[in-house]
Formats: sequence, C-alpha cells, structure tokens
Amino acid sequence: MTAVPNQPLAANMFTYTVGLQNVGLAPSQHISTVVSLPNTFHIVTDTLTSSAGSAAVGDRRLYWSGDLAVAESVTLTLVLTREMTAVPQRVAATALIDDGVTSPAFFIQWEQLPVYTQYFPIVWHVKNP
Repeated sequence: MTAVPNQPLAANMFTYTVGLQNVGLAPSQHISTVVSLPNTFHIVTDTLTSSAGSAAVGDRRLYWSGDLAVAESVTLTLVLTREMTAVPQRVAATALIDDGVTSPAFFIQWEQLPVYTQYFPIVWHVKNP
C-alpha cells in the first residue's frame, strides 16, 4: 500500500494504491480484502479503480473480493484528499486479507506525508533612476 501526492507542491491530494498478489502454489478463490483508510482523509467520488475482481468503497474502508490464479496480481487505486496541515502526518492504512482457507492475514502500512506547501510568486520591481 502506498500513498503518493498527486501535486508535488501541494500535498493535499493522494492516490492510494493497494496491490494483491497470489504468491502461493495454488489458485486462491473467494478472497476478501478490507483496507481501513486513515481518518484524516476524504474519499474523492468515482476515483476507485480495480484491475480485476470486485471493488467498492464505503464507511472509510476499501473492499475487494475476487479470485487470483497462481502469480496473478490485482491493483486497486483510490484518490483521497486531506485537510491542509502545518505539521507532517504519519498515517496508517491497515488491510485484512482472508482467502477462506488459511488464517486471515493482517497488514499495516505507515506513510509519512509531508506538510502542505504552497509557494507564492515573488515580484521584483526595480525603479530606474
């Protein structure tokens, strides 16, 4: 899971990317994944994409379900915004993955998000004598 600023100088919009891959020796069927999103972020409507399976968003969570063949992967992306802040934020995204066969796996990803920065143009006026 990663959070990448969409605007390098104004880090208030982020794209969350979640990647899932079957690294096992057999196909995985009926996998369900729930990713809890940071409380300080707001979901941008109609930005959820998934390369396979079924994805939905709601209640500050990203839901995905589907099947994965051996070595198959799926990528989900979602655009989020956050309030402007004067201090860096350290936020966590957590994921619970259940394949219905083995024990559910829990993952946590910490991201260090930079301070919102905006640079104003400088106008220089020199008066000729």
